[in-house]
Amino acid sequence: MEYLSAESFGSLFYAVSPNKTTFENIKDVPNYFVEAIPWMFVFVLAERFYLWKERSNLTVKEMRLNDMVASSTMGLVDQIMKLVLEGWRFAVYAYIYTNWRIVTLPWDSLWTWFIAFFVADFLYYWTHRASHEVNILWAGHQIHHSSEDYNFSTALRQSVLVTHFVWVLYLPAALIVPPTAMLVHFQLNFLYQFWIHTEVVKSLGPLEYILNTASHHRVHHGRNRYCIDKNYAGVLIIWDKMFGTFEAERGDEIAYGLVHPVNTFEPLTNQVAFPVQKYDPLLPFWCQIYCFIHGTIAIVGYVILHHVQPVTPPEIVVGVVFYLVFTLASIGTILDGKPYAVLVENFRCLLYIAVDYYFSPWILLPSTLPISETGLLLLNRGIYLISGFIWVTVLLNSFRITCHIKKFIKPWNDNF
Repeated sequence: MEYLSAESFGSLFYAVSPNKTTFENIKDVPNYFVEAIPWMFVFVLAERFYLWKERSNLTVKEMRLNDMVASSTMGLVDQIMKLVLEGWRFAVYAYIYTNWRIVTLPWDSLWTWFIAFFVADFLYYWTHRASHEVNILWAGHQIHHSSEDYNFSTALRQSVLVTHFVWVLYLPAALIVPPTAMLVHFQLNFLYQFWIHTEVVKSLGPLEYILNTASHHRVHHGRNRYCIDKNYAGVLIIWDKMFGTFEAERGDEIAYGLVHPVNTFEPLTNQVAFPVQKYDPLLPFWCQIYCFIHGTIAIVGYVILHHVQPVTPPEIVVGVVFYLVFTLASIGTILDGKPYAVLVENFRCLLYIAVDYYFSPWILLPSTLPISETGLLLLNRGIYLISGFIWVTVLLNSFRITCHIKKFIKPWNDNF
């Protein structure tokens, strides 16, 4: 896979060639999300650098590192689960199309490509709306709205379960749209929505009348009264205008998050827990950097796992999946300042060192590995050795991560 390619960059904006995104067989459809992960990482870091550079500007909000890491880990949990759960959805869709379709659209037709685009976007509007208006679906979707920040990393907060429930609403499309076309546009529709999760991009002029933009989506994520249950669109904002759910952004400041915000950064708890109260834990800066580094390692590990999965024994894949989930949960306990975080992270680091020692020689690296992979392996080992030493030292000194709770400041805006 070519990292940071022009094609994967274009997929974030739906700027793709129909010819290059048309396939006859499902197995040939790439995972556009995995290919775009490096670009997402670049966007998140660039946005953070911009906000840091403009920190003296009172209109620019600070981007909290703990929230950024938490959002990224929640998105990674969702992607890890898709390694196990993704196949059945498209298998059902393909079965319906093969046996019960009412029309056969040519898979290589430009008309088919555009029909799939409109159908996928139309169905996204209704599945997204259902995720807000049906209680059991909202219980899963609320994780995406749980961040009180609004930036590129917020787009990565995704529910593990809700996608697999609302997928049934896409199944009627199997009567018309070929599976490959739907799979392509399902992914591209989702990727397009990454860049609209930001406060950096303001108005896009005339495009605001047609496309779902950052301005429109800020309203969707707001908890101001006029923002509630508005702007469900994926790519085209016309659906909201047609069905009466459109609301333009106003001049007053938007407050983000749930009406009853969550009080944890731990990704597994966020998937199922009902929000309790607003809080903002402050950790030592080194803890935040530590979580960022190990979160990045987990993301890289997932990308590598995705590409080697077809040739990797199932038991190894399952083991790596469990370790990645364990990693994300452990990072969450650190961000929350849990008293048992030291023990959990100590065990996680020592577990990695032990498994790495068992499976890979420490002195004689496999001669078949490319230089880049050998360097990555050595870097990873070094990070875990240092991390293990840090947490053993912390444990021996009976140190606990301190976590200060900021006082809740009641908003002055009457729209809250």
